[in-house]
Amino acid sequence: MSRLRRLLIAVAALAAVALLLIAVAHTGAVRARVLAVAAERVREQFGVDLVADRLDYNLFALSVRLTHLRLKAGADVPPFFEADELHVDLPWSVVTGAMGIQTLDVARPRVTVVRDADGVLNLPVIPESESEGTPLERLQIGALSLSNGELSYRDEAGDLSVIARGLAIAFDAAAESPGRLAIEDGLRIRVGELETATTRFAARLGFDGENLSVDDLDIVAPEASLRASARLARVFAEPTSGSAPSPRGWPSIPRRPAR
Repeated sequence: MSRLRRLLIAVAALAAVALLLIAVAHTGAVRARVLAVAAERVREQFGVDLVADRLDYNLFALSVRLTHLRLKAGADVPPFFEADELHVDLPWSVVTGAMGIQTLDVARPRVTVVRDADGVLNLPVIPESESEGTPLERLQIGALSLSNGELSYRDEAGDLSVIARGLAIAFDAAAESPGRLAIEDGLRIRVGELETATTRFAARLGFDGENLSVDDLDIVAPEASLRASARLARVFAEPTSGSAPSPRGWPSIPRRPAR
């Protein structure tokens, strides 16, 4: 047997073993074990309980999908984040250590913040890390899609609630048109017995991996309306005295006619 033929047989055998290992990694039992290990790691590093009905991934495409995802700061508090499905595709550049997201799709995300009568929030307290890793300064996102989302805040001590339903975000870095943000079912605010709701909430979004821009923000409610734009530079940088968003625009508050 020639040396070249032995080399080809060895390469073919290694490729077959690699494919077998990848096939085993995609089985249901292995996926369940990977989900359990990931949940344990998240709990240790961030103090968050990660629960999902199912984890799917494709090592060839670098894609991950979580079904019925729930994040909680403890067993006796409501989840602060839920989603029917979260699907992320990663670029191959992450193999070399370059952080980035190719596409991120989140179906029916719900963010719920509750402050109970004792003033305790349902949010996690992230433990301080002793290791000093390289801070994240830039995160390139190719496309982002959030559909039918909901944001809510309830302050039981202050008798205050804020809820936004129908949250939709669509962003594609390769598209010529800017991204879109909308709260299609309105933003509702209640303080005691007083309550109001928006009839329009929409804006254009831009993100270059480091700087976030919100343009043509248009908020309309029965009592007032607001048109503005803002830009937040270096969103991943440590907060400084000069890192606040720079707004542009003024609220338009029509006066009610005298009775």
